[in-house]
Amino acid sequence: MIQHIRGRLCSKQPGEVVVECGGVGYGLSITATTYGELPALGEEAFLHVHQVVREDSLSLCGFATQEERALFLNLLRVTGVGPVLALGIVGQAPLQQIVQAVVSGDHAFLQRLKGVGKKLSERIVVELRDRLQGWAAGESTATKTAGGYPDDAYKALLVLGLNPEEARRRLAEIAATPPKPERAEDWIRRALRHA
Repeated sequence: MIQHIRGRLCSKQPGEVVVECGGVGYGLSITATTYGELPALGEEAFLHVHQVVREDSLSLCGFATQEERALFLNLLRVTGVGPVLALGIVGQAPLQQIVQAVVSGDHAFLQRLKGVGKKLSERIVVELRDRLQGWAAGESTATKTAGGYPDDAYKALLVLGLNPEEARRRLAEIAATPPKPERAEDWIRRALRHA
């Protein structure tokens, strides 16, 4: 599976980009949030990727952050939510606001998101509330840079299913073992391998 892509940004428009990597242009569907984070055309772009494999197609979704990708993957677990709708939901509001709405059961907020009606709002809350609880709690117990590891890595691990104590323990052990990873995604990758 493709996890990320780094290359020259050939074209960009709301909802879609083309990134050239090794002489091949990869088309990726993106969220509105990611579109706002893109560099200028011709510059190097880095996107976290989710590969969508269907019977008759193969497509790529790109994200500016691991957190955005993690929320997208969680939404895909909800009955009736496909990649297009999940991308749309993720790009319509700040991630923490969406997570907080799910955890608190704020159906009014969720139903204001395009594509989310009453029944889907209820399914999202029922199916994701417990899974996203740790991420919402991470807002008040967020680790500081003094902890030796990036806050983004900590929050992404919460979304990926680790409880706060386990996420902190794994990241602290990695921080205490040189060399420290340079990027948040490397912290996350090592923490997921780290028992």
